[in-house]
Amino acid sequence: IVRYRHKDGSTVWIRCRGLAIRDENGTPIRMLGAHTDVTALKKAEMQARENAQNYEAILNNQKAYIIKTDAEANYTYANDLFLSTFNLERDAIMGTSSMDSIYVEDHPKTIDTAIACLENPYQHFTVFLRKLMDDGSFKTTNWDFMGLTDNQGKTNEILCVGVDVTQQLSAETDLQHKNTLLEEAGRI
Repeated sequence: IVRYRHKDGSTVWIRCRGLAIRDENGTPIRMLGAHTDVTALKKAEMQARENAQNYEAILNNQKAYIIKTDAEANYTYANDLFLSTFNLERDAIMGTSSMDSIYVEDHPKTIDTAIACLENPYQHFTVFLRKLMDDGSFKTTNWDFMGLTDNQGKTNEILCVGVDVTQQLSAETDLQHKNTLLEEAGRI
């Protein structure tokens, strides 16, 4: 595929194909060629690439974790926030089980939520999941799961959007504890 400058100044993309016509001894004697204008195809390809870059930039500038898994719960996508927060490398986790990073006690509710997504595509299901951090602490995330379908209508991926609620839950626990202390002080 080569580029030509059109007389109006625009770029035209042309696919050039050629075939050597040979004599009985195999010596090329003529050339047969065909030129096909593929400008529309190249423009669509460039637009698709630009759109993909824009969407990737949007996904990576969120304050939410965004991941996708296949129907077997293996990672197919993770945004930069998710990767950096949980100290993961994109190439290392793609195709591996997302269950490996979920606290074991949360596996049953994760599986139940995933099954609901597979059976009810495009419906939202919410679940709180914990991840054990390297320092031994837990990070709790409020996840919104939704099953996605392929062209044949079969659910083949799960989109997961999560927000860290660790500090919020800690603050609520502190508030409950302080209220309990205040009630006890009031009784005393």
